[in-house]
Formats: sequence, C-alpha cells, structure tokens
Amino acid sequence: MPALQRTTTSTGSLVVNGQTEPLNTLGIHWVDSNYVPKGESGGSEYLVVTGTSTIPTAARINDTGIFYTANRYASSTKAVFLGTETVSYVVEADTASTALLSIISVEKNKSGTTTSTSRNQYRITPAGTFTRIKTTGVEGNLLLTITY
Repeated sequence: MPALQRTTTSTGSLVVNGQTEPLNTLGIHWVDSNYVPKGESGGSEYLVVTGTSTIPTAARINDTGIFYTANRYASSTKAVFLGTETVSYVVEADTASTALLSIISVEKNKSGTTTSTSRNQYRITPAGTFTRIKTTGVEGNLLLTITY
C-alpha cells in the first residue's frame, strides 16, 4: 500500500535512582497522504494500524475520540502477535487562548489485559501551534513522568 515514511531518532539520557541511563531509539512511521497513521516499527515491536478515524479539521474543548487502533507484532513478519494498541485524544481547557491536547495510548497483551498506558500532552494555540508539555507513562507498576 502506498505510504509516506518518516524516520525519527531520539537520543539523550534519563536519571533513574541516581543512575544515568543512555537513551537512543530509532523509529520508522508510515502515514497516508493525509498523514493518517498506517503503521510503525521501532524497538522490539512492529505495529499495523487496523482502524482509523478521520482527523478533525477543528477541535473544541471536551472533544474526544479514537485516533487509531493497531495490532502489535514482534517483527515485520507478523508471525508473533503481541496484542493491541488504541490511541485516543481529548481536548481540555487551558487558558483563554490555548487548549490542552492529550494523546493517550493504551497497550494490551493478546489476552486483553492492559500492559502500559502513556499520555502525551500538548498546548495548542488557535493558529495550530503545538508545544509539548509533558509525557506520563505507566508500564506494569512503574510510573514515569517527563515534564518539558
């Protein structure tokens, strides 16, 4: 299927319990000509988007919806099914001239049990400018919050 491809690299470090841990990730993301996600590869997973909704051209406070759903596999061969991912959004009030957009990802294993959640929060202006505010993630019983 035709798609646009974008490769992203993230580097840096995290300090965990006084120990500095290097961070270096590479991801490949595929989207259609309207930038609707089709899949991604990175780390130890390969995602195939199975359902998408239309990206709204305008949003209002309290708008919510499912951005997309995906199947998660161990590799591009899709021989080992790991589970699913559902990515949703919510628009919340911020100031008189800005709003907060949260992108929420919920991963489930093949039994349907939630294994991780993450929330990326952005401040958006009427002109459509996005500024990342914070990222919060829960993996098992580990909570990680990164504030920008």
